[in-house]
Amino acid sequence: MSDRLDGLIDKICKSWQVSSGTKRVSYPEKDKTIQDPVHGAIEVERELVFLLDSVMMQRLRRVSQLALANHVFPGANHTRFEHCLGVMHLVGRILEHLKRTERLTPNQIMEAKAAGLLHDIGHLPFSHALEPLLECDSGVKAECSKLKVKPSELLTMKIIQSNWMRGIFAVVNRRSNRFKLDSDNIANLAVGLPPKRKPRSEFLGELSHGNFDADRIDYLLRDAHYTGVPLGTVDIERLVRTIETSRSMNRKFLVVDVKGLHSLVSMIVARSTMYSAVYFHHGVRAANNMLLRAAHLEFSRQPLELLKHDDVSLFQYLSQQSRSAKLIAMLRSRNLYKSALTLKIENAENTKALVDFVTGANIDSTIEHETNIDRQIARQGQYAILDLPRIGTYSEIDANVREKQVVRPLREWSRIAKGVEDDSSLKWRGYVFGLPERVSEVESKSKEYLKQIGLVFTGV
Repeated sequence: MSDRLDGLIDKICKSWQVSSGTKRVSYPEKDKTIQDPVHGAIEVERELVFLLDSVMMQRLRRVSQLALANHVFPGANHTRFEHCLGVMHLVGRILEHLKRTERLTPNQIMEAKAAGLLHDIGHLPFSHALEPLLECDSGVKAECSKLKVKPSELLTMKIIQSNWMRGIFAVVNRRSNRFKLDSDNIANLAVGLPPKRKPRSEFLGELSHGNFDADRIDYLLRDAHYTGVPLGTVDIERLVRTIETSRSMNRKFLVVDVKGLHSLVSMIVARSTMYSAVYFHHGVRAANNMLLRAAHLEFSRQPLELLKHDDVSLFQYLSQQSRSAKLIAMLRSRNLYKSALTLKIENAENTKALVDFVTGANIDSTIEHETNIDRQIARQGQYAILDLPRIGTYSEIDANVREKQVVRPLREWSRIAKGVEDDSSLKWRGYVFGLPERVSEVESKSKEYLKQIGLVFTGV
C-alpha cells in the first residue's frame, strides 16, 4: 500500500513539472531578500530559493490559506506560499537564539529551515477544507494511523521523500558549497517528528509542528492581519527569545522560560479568538462545506487526484461537471446555504452521544445523514448540509514552561490558559445549513432526524 502511494505521489509531482512547460529552474547564484507584510524583510538562502522555486512550492501560490473565508472576510486572500515563508523565517530566528547553547551546526539549522519552508507542500486545494476527503482513501488512512500524522502531513512527507524531490535535493547538494540536505531528515522535521539521523533531538521537529511552534505563530499573525481581526498584544519577540530546550530521558524538547509565560498565554488567547471569530464563523463554515460537498461528488473514490489541482483549476473543473456545477455557481455568486440550526454543546441532552457521534463521523457518513434529511423534504435535491465538527482541544495547554529547573505544563502555570481550555468546548458550534429557499423545511426535518439518531438539543 505504501509503495502504491509513493508511486502515485511521485507521478503527480512529475506531472506538475511537465504541465508547467519548463524544466527545473536554474540554480540561483545568490541569496535573496523577500519583503513580507507580517515579518518584514525575510532572508532566504539560495539553497532554499531553489526549493522555493520548485513547481510544487509554486503551486502553493494558488492554494488559499483559509479556503473560502474570503466570502466573509474579503481580505483573506493570502496563500500557503507566504505562510511557508513565514514559518521558515521564524524557525531560523528561533534557532539563531538556540544555536550556541545547543551547539547546532549550520547544516542542522538549514535542514530545519527547509522543513519549515516545505511543511505545507502536501496541502490539497483550499487547504484544510477538503482534507476530510483523504479519509476516504484506505491507504492514506492506514499510513496516517501508523505514523500518527494527519493526511496533509502524510502527503507532505511523501512529496519531500519522492524521487522527484530527491532530484531537487541532489542538485542543491551538488551545487552548494555550504550545506548537504537530507530529505529524510527534512520530511520528519516538517511534520513534527525528530530528525531521522538524530532521533533524540525532538525539539528540531517541534519547531515546525509542536505545542507552540513557528507554524502556529505565523498563521495566527498572518490570518489576523488579512482578516482584520484584532488579536490584542501578542509579544512574539519575547516568545522567540524565551524558547529553550530541556532534557528528559536522553531526549531534548522545547520549553518556554517562565519569563515568556505571558507571551505564551497571549498566544493561546489569540488562537481562541481566531477560532471563534474566523475559523468557525458560520458563513465560513457554510462556504467551505458547500465546496467539500462539490468535491466529494467528483473525488470521493480517488481523493489523491485533488493533488493534481490548485484552487483555480479545481474550481474550473468542478464548475464543468454536471453534479457539482450548481454548488460552484452558488459559491461564485456568494449564494451560500443558510443556517437552519445552530447547535451548542451545553444544549445537548446527551453530551456523550454528541461526542461519540462527532468523533466517529467522516464525510461519507455525514453525507448519508444529509441524504436521509433531504429525502424527508423531496425525492431529489441537496437541501441540507450537516456540519458537526470534532470538539477540539488546545495543545498549547500542554506546552512546557520552565522556572529554574522545574518544568511543568502550561495548565499548571496559568488560570487564564486553563480557562481557555475549559472554554473551548463551550465555544463549540455545530450547524445544519439549508438551501436558501428551503431553510424552514430543513430546520424542521433536521430537528426530527437528529432526534431519531439520538442527538437532542434543547432551545433550538
